[in-house]
Amino acid sequence: PLYTDTTSLLTARFRAELAANPNPIINITTIDSNPPLGTFVYFGWITGELLATIASSLVTIDAPTFQKTLFADSIYSLEDMITGPFSGECVGTRRLFCTCNNGARVISLIRYTPQLTLVPVSNSEFIVPLSSCSAEN
Repeated sequence: PLYTDTTSLLTARFRAELAANPNPIINITTIDSNPPLGTFVYFGWITGELLATIASSLVTIDAPTFQKTLFADSIYSLEDMITGPFSGECVGTRRLFCTCNNGARVISLIRYTPQLTLVPVSNSEFIVPLSSCSAEN
C-alpha cells in the first residue's frame, strides 16, 4: 500500500508509530508535505518491520540462519499486507503462493508523477488467471 492509503491497517500503524515518536526531521508533517520522502520513509519502515519480524522468529541470529529463514518457503504478514515466500520454490508445507490466492494473483502498478509522487496507475490492476496459478507456470 502507499503511505497515503487511509484504508490500510499497515499504513495506519506506520502513521501512528511516526506520530508517537516525534522527530524534528521525519514526522507526519514532513512526509505529507514531501510525498517522495514519505514514500521512501514508508517503504524503509516496511522493510525494517519485515526484517524485525523474521529476526524475532530466530533463536540465534547470524547471517546463515537469517538467510536460510528468509529464503525458506515462508509467508510474512504485516497487518493487512502479506509478502513472501522469497525462495521462488514451492517445496515447503506452506504452499499458499504456489497455487495463488487473491492477494498473490493481484498486480497493481504505481508511477511517479513529474512532482516525484507515487500514484496508482488507472486501470492497471491485473489479476493472474487461476489457470496460470501453479508451481509449474
